Amino acid sequence: MIPATAEDFFHQLLKVAGGRKRIVALDYRRVFAEMCPILPPPEARAKLAGWLSLLVETNDIVLPKGRGLYDRSGSGDLPAWVELVRPGELTEPLPVDPETYAWAPELRFACTIHDARQLQVLLRVQQFLADGGRQRPVIPVKERSVELFGKEKRLEMMRNSTLFLPGRLSFELLRCFPVPPPIVWESSPPDGGPKPVIVLENHSTYHSFSRWNRDSRVFAAVVYGSGDALKTSAPGLAEVVRSLSWDGRFFYFGDIDPEGFLIPLAASAALSTVELSGLTVHCGCYLRLLERAKYASLPSGDKLSLPQACKTWLGNDLASKIEHWFDRGVRVPQELVGWDQLVRDGAEFAKV
Repeated sequence: MIPATAEDFFHQLLKVAGGRKRIVALDYRRVFAEMCPILPPPEARAKLAGWLSLLVETNDIVLPKGRGLYDRSGSGDLPAWVELVRPGELTEPLPVDPETYAWAPELRFACTIHDARQLQVLLRVQQFLADGGRQRPVIPVKERSVELFGKEKRLEMMRNSTLFLPGRLSFELLRCFPVPPPIVWESSPPDGGPKPVIVLENHSTYHSFSRWNRDSRVFAAVVYGSGDALKTSAPGLAEVVRSLSWDGRFFYFGDIDPEGFLIPLAASAALSTVELSGLTVHCGCYLRLLERAKYASLPSGDKLSLPQACKTWLGNDLASKIEHWFDRGVRVPQELVGWDQLVRDGAEFAKV
């Protein structure tokens, strides 16, 4: 089954709108649920919020401005409505007759496409090829995307759509390649044999661990994961470890919340594409974080759920301890374990 994309989501919103501009939360959330029925609630909400943000950036939708018009009960604020920038797009006539149009050899599949939006994309690719695109230098995908569509994220939005099925469009055809976000990291001074690398979700914790690791030299490098950005930037770790005395292990430490645990899972999948091992839970750091949570005044709310895939990654013992807090609706920020714990309290918990 082909994964749904933000582009597909927008297309479905156009259908639901039926020419109207505004779609209320009940309707757009129903569309999303039909497209992504098996996602656990925390991941689904985060993905939906991410798609909406992306569609705002690509100028496909407009969101309300008042803070009171958002549901803030979970991770990722969801608006009371979305407004379509091009509500009548589905009623537009086809720009060409796909069955009789003289498509380039690489685009012969287009004769079976009867969607105006997709045909507009293919016509731009057709012009690119006609203008010598086959011989063009290979450049970052966002640069090619803005050249073709005036939107730097459009191609990446379409990457998992039906237009990119085998034998159709590809980055190779369009002479471009994805560029993962740059990774911030700090290596320790060379000392002894190969060592693991630790990836940290948040920047304050990254700063404290980097500072501590300069003297302790427990890790070959400390990496700033930058939250959700790690899901796409993880392949860049291949460049990081190339210059290190690395023992082949990546450890991860982040916030204790449902969305936070999905980050290392997605990053591990991305690492497999560059033939690197996935991220392993740093049990010592998470156990210390849970210990610190007992003495902190943390807000509680509705019960939180831990997706099964996250339980597997954490291991039964650690997962059960975390679920105790989730049953009370408590998330635990990573920053409870920082410089004081590494230096004042002793840092055996951080070692591996």
